[in-house]
Amino acid sequence: MTDEEKMMVEAKRQVSAEVAQGLRQWVQALVTQGLPIDAILAGSHWEAVRLYCEEFGPEKAAAMCERTAKRVRLHAEPIHPLASATPAGRA
Repeated sequence: MTDEEKMMVEAKRQVSAEVAQGLRQWVQALVTQGLPIDAILAGSHWEAVRLYCEEFGPEKAAAMCERTAKRVRLHAEPIHPLASATPAGRA
């Protein structure tokens, strides 16, 4: 990988981290307003998959989702208790 390619990869990682932080804040704001987390996540997931299909086509989008599902299965055990916990201060 060239230095230019490495810089591009790092720039994309930084953008990705910023987007993830913004999404976390947005989701937390919606939860604070009383919206159910499962509905927020379902809508977010639907929109993400729609964008993947629009950008990459359905076949590539499906392959990307399948790779992501494999990563989730591999790494879900350590985070599962946190993922299913109720946030503090929520009724």
